[in-house]
Amino acid sequence: MFSRLRGLFARRSKESEPPPVIEATEDGFVLRRNDGTAEEVRWSAVRRVFAYKRDLLTTDEIRLLFELEPPGGLVELSEQWPGFEDLFGGMERTLGVSPAWYAEIMLPAFEATPRALYERADTHPAGADPSADEPPPS
Repeated sequence: MFSRLRGLFARRSKESEPPPVIEATEDGFVLRRNDGTAEEVRWSAVRRVFAYKRDLLTTDEIRLLFELEPPGGLVELSEQWPGFEDLFGGMERTLGVSPAWYAEIMLPAFEATPRALYERADTHPAGADPSADEPPPS
């Protein structure tokens, strides 16, 4: 019982921390975390972009997941973080991703609506099956 209570309080204290900040740049964006670290992402390093929702019981949270060229790994962003919507212009201009995805993924509420928003043409080697890739679970 006490471990469940500790977990609840730990989650609440994390929720009270200020969120990371997303700063759009001409070439991509910078994610500034609470611990003082920053991660710069260039549009030219993005291989894939997925959008999905997390069910938070009373609301949904829309998230973006950027897969970067090796050794870049994955960068995940929340719509609740300052600067999230500032990415839409750069995504459209550089990656060809229309901002319409945001409204489309919202409905229906509380249902998973994952989708791939972008995949760079050279992401799959010749003969590979791109349909084998799936966005992350919500």
